[in-house]
Amino acid sequence: MNTLRILKARVLAIHPARRRSHAALINQLSGLAPRLIFEAGSDPLIRLSDEGVSLAGFWSDDAARILHASMPAEIRKAIPARYFRLARDVLTRFIYPHMRPDLKPEGYTPAQMIGFHGQHKDAIADLADPIARDKLLAAFRPKPGDIMLDGGAFVGFGALATSRAMPGGRIIAVEAAGACFQLLKKNIETNGASETIAPVHAALWSTPGERTLKREFAQAASLIDDVVPEGKDETVETTTIDHLVERFKLERLDMLSLTINGAEIAALDGARQTLLTLRPRIRLAGWYQVDGQPIATQAARRLEAAGYQVFVGPRGNVLGLPMARQ
Repeated sequence: MNTLRILKARVLAIHPARRRSHAALINQLSGLAPRLIFEAGSDPLIRLSDEGVSLAGFWSDDAARILHASMPAEIRKAIPARYFRLARDVLTRFIYPHMRPDLKPEGYTPAQMIGFHGQHKDAIADLADPIARDKLLAAFRPKPGDIMLDGGAFVGFGALATSRAMPGGRIIAVEAAGACFQLLKKNIETNGASETIAPVHAALWSTPGERTLKREFAQAASLIDDVVPEGKDETVETTTIDHLVERFKLERLDMLSLTINGAEIAALDGARQTLLTLRPRIRLAGWYQVDGQPIATQAARRLEAAGYQVFVGPRGNVLGLPMARQ
């Protein structure tokens, strides 16, 4: 750990500009911290007793420790540095799941949301058209009995949180990185969610087979070299959305969520039959570029050709609603 960087971060903790840029993270963590119970084992564990969940994840790396050092003293005191990575994941993945574009911290501009993820800065609430916002909020609010496929499930916080909002429903949670998948399974089993969340260890792609996953720390993994160029190689099985629909004998699919670090277009190419027959609503991270074009642009083109009405947020988040067939 670089002591000088930690000291610089401590100085930043009291700087007004830092407080403004991280306002959402600071305020939300301040409210969350009293609810957290920290436990150690082979993996760090945080319990939210009021939610009845135990969430395992990754210990803090250097980046997380430096961010922790830049937080106000009350947060540093309430959340130990080694748990800060996990506490932030509880906030940005369980309290505000990526699968829920209808949710985001309210009252903050994107410039005040440093430390949150792209989806939180580009949710339904960020669309300019009020009619579109109302339509999408109604469509993307989870409903009892919904069937969802979560591509890029990471360690399962989003699937666990979302499953609680759709009693009687089911989530197929797909994760490629081996270390993340082991934590995904652990979180499902620990929280008694095996009947509602089915973990799948694979990477979503256009065809079944094997590919090389470039992997760094935690969620930093991609099948696309430009996204994670320095990662270690991990051979992973690839599957398609169409194949998973057949494997799980799905007669309906209400929502497809894709946050797979550049592989979103390939995943859509492997979902042609699903898009045409089951017509799920789509939530897709579109801010990377593949083959020199933004994923949002390529995804919109494919979804419109499949009969979807497409909404692209100011930062490339893609939402798709199936239109009535002519």
